[in-house]
Amino acid sequence: MFQLSDTEVEELSRSKILTLNKGRGSNIKYAPYAFTEQGIYMLMTVLKGDLAVTQSKMLIRTFKEMKHFIQNNSHIFAELDNIKNHLLESDLHNKETDKKIKELFSLMDKYNVKETQGIFFQGQIFDY
Repeated sequence: MFQLSDTEVEELSRSKILTLNKGRGSNIKYAPYAFTEQGIYMLMTVLKGDLAVTQSKMLIRTFKEMKHFIQNNSHIFAELDNIKNHLLESDLHNKETDKKIKELFSLMDKYNVKETQGIFFQGQIFDY
């Protein structure tokens, strides 16, 4: 058993369904504890009673299913990370492009640059 770090608690608190919000009026006064898979096995050998054994077995099955889910879908998680990194890079590029366009328009306004022709489309000039 181990206590979750503040970062882990914050990650959990993003799900409004699973956990309470931190702060005034909430029931989270300290970081919660969690069990490792081995801790569940150890707990199962110590606890007595039908309900305790049943719950421990269910937790072991849950760990097993989670492990299989992660193993079977690891390529999806890797692809999601790749997409997230690509989106972050393109967002940074878009911000730089937007900044340059704003600079261009501010310079045009500063020096009163007037358009001399309309929009070109397939060799034709359209005035607007």
